[in-house]
Amino acid sequence: MKRLFSLCLFIIIAFAIGAEEIPVRKSNYLEISTFHFPCADGTDIIFWDDSLNGDSDIFAQKISSNGICLWNENICVVDEPGDQFIVDMVATSDHNCIILWQDNYQTSSSNYFMQKITSSGQCLWNSSGIPLIDESFWIEPIKLVADNAGGAHIVYSKEWYLNHYLYRQKIDTFGNLLFPFANTIIYTDTMFVALKNAVSDDAGGVIVAMSKNEHPLDPQKTYLIHLSADGNITGNIPMVMDAGLNTDNYNILKSIGNQIILWGTYYSSNNTCTSFRKMDTEGNLLSELPTSFQFPSYLTDGHYPPAATPEGGIIFAWEETSSNLLKIQKYNSDLLPVWQEGGVNVGTLEGDEITFQLWAKNEGSVLVSWSILFGSITQELIYNAQLINPQGLRCWGDNGMIIGNSAYFMSYASSVNADHNIFVWYENDYTLMGVKHRVINNAGIDLL
Repeated sequence: MKRLFSLCLFIIIAFAIGAEEIPVRKSNYLEISTFHFPCADGTDIIFWDDSLNGDSDIFAQKISSNGICLWNENICVVDEPGDQFIVDMVATSDHNCIILWQDNYQTSSSNYFMQKITSSGQCLWNSSGIPLIDESFWIEPIKLVADNAGGAHIVYSKEWYLNHYLYRQKIDTFGNLLFPFANTIIYTDTMFVALKNAVSDDAGGVIVAMSKNEHPLDPQKTYLIHLSADGNITGNIPMVMDAGLNTDNYNILKSIGNQIILWGTYYSSNNTCTSFRKMDTEGNLLSELPTSFQFPSYLTDGHYPPAATPEGGIIFAWEETSSNLLKIQKYNSDLLPVWQEGGVNVGTLEGDEITFQLWAKNEGSVLVSWSILFGSITQELIYNAQLINPQGLRCWGDNGMIIGNSAYFMSYASSVNADHNIFVWYENDYTLMGVKHRVINNAGIDLL
């Protein structure tokens, strides 16, 4: 039976307190999840792993768009023997969400379970969750993709360093698995095969990107396959024979409607380049040639994964090591640059950048957040954020705004809602670990 730790539980009080950082929870052990559920009414449910009941369970709290905790008590959504950790989450078409967690209990491998949760925190399926598989092993990576009927597709690889198989499963809105455990392999090869990414086709199905080697000494190559709404392969394998991106090892992003963005990074004349192009969900390329961007200097580092914009474009960021500048560029729905040549300065990176996140907001602005590690002996992490308006101008000063501090380590999840920007992060001050959050509007004013 799990031990009940005597820990301090801090619930946010609904009154204005300026720019002070607010704890949602403090503990001797917890870890914030990067997965969160933006509800249809503008609220947000955040998840974390917590030792309140002895070993690690999954807890949640709902936050209003103004940053107020809406549940009187944090909800324990998974309370089982052993340690549970969320590995993916997806919002469903019926305005609920499905979480998938890894369960470690008396084994060196893991089991995996799913639960459907309403915006009020109610668990709709079996209290112990729905098992994804009937055996214990490591899955890496794994993706949940919502269908159009309240359920989700699950695509995954096992033991990536030895894997020759790609798997899929489908769960309906009531928690029923549509495929027997023995019928989940959708692709196999004598060479290495692994999931790279999976995105919705906007019609209940999934576009899957997998990496594979055609020959032992060949570099990895991306293959795209299409799963229909019922979870079965449809169309050609691969969907695209040659994406024309100057690299065969590329990735995918969901764009608007039935459009998918293909993107890849490659090297040319000692410089790093990013190339991107659109296709439809039938595998038809939507432009005669790809769009390419050459980073300004061979000293460019940290070319981060891009993000899709609500209007059908793409944004990406990079670090220029020679000047310690963090920069960003935005492309419109025709994949033409929106901002000045060379990109927009987000801020100066004076320490070692540790984590980075990028969001495109509905009104055309871009939110960027990152953490910086200072000091070689006494290390300190600073969590920063910057808002770039639709015209490419910095809204929060030349170097952005400091959101929070940490004495050791920080991971976080942030969400964007209209004029409100909700920042949620994990903080460790060597004595207690905590989940904190702030809500800042586009003008840079704290709303708590």
